Amino acid sequence: MSSTLASYNLNTTPTIDRSLAAMAIAVAALIIAVLGCGGSSTPAPSEYVGSWTGEDGTILTIRANGSADYRSGNSSVDNGGFAVDKAAKSLKITFAGIGPSFTIDKPP
Repeated sequence: MSSTLASYNLNTTPTIDRSLAAMAIAVAALIIAVLGCGGSSTPAPSEYVGSWTGEDGTILTIRANGSADYRSGNSSVDNGGFAVDKAAKSLKITFAGIGPSFTIDKPP
């Protein structure tokens, strides 16, 4: 009687098809481009347009076209979108949906 042993290579690394990887990168880039458009399609109310520096050194810059900048410590948003909700007394400065929200204690 003879027995046959099967030979297996256990040192193989799974690979991803290059076209699938390229497609995933292209889709991710498209999503970032669509979500990452700076500014806002809605102009900022004129009373909010300007630049402010807080007591802690935080800097807010809001432009008439609805774009804004935010800098505080190690956090920043450049050319983000500006949105104000006067009823909720809040404003947001975001880029790709990410950024700080603020409570409006006293409108400008």
